[in-house]
Amino acid sequence: MSQTITLDDFYALFRESERQRQETERVLRQSFEISRQEFDRSKADFDRRIAESKEEFDRSKEEYDRRMAESKEEFDRSKADFDRRMAESKEEYDRRIAKTERIAAQA
Repeated sequence: MSQTITLDDFYALFRESERQRQETERVLRQSFEISRQEFDRSKADFDRRIAESKEEFDRSKEEYDRRMAESKEEFDRSKADFDRRMAESKEEYDRRIAKTERIAAQA
């Protein structure tokens, strides 16, 4: 039992192939658009997180700089106080030595 294929059959096959090609193209475009939107969302989220990280870093750096400045001021105050007490101690030592020398000279 053989079937005869007509020009209309070929034309119908061609139309169906073209319809499937167009449908495939539509699905691919739609898939591409969805992927592009997902990429854009991911990039926006990444950019947002980078900006937040930079802000956090800047805040941390400012806090670090502030604490370092406070530590330096405290160190400078402590050193000045130490230097003052050392000078006072040296003066007291020198006075005692001088007094001891005077007493020794008188004796």
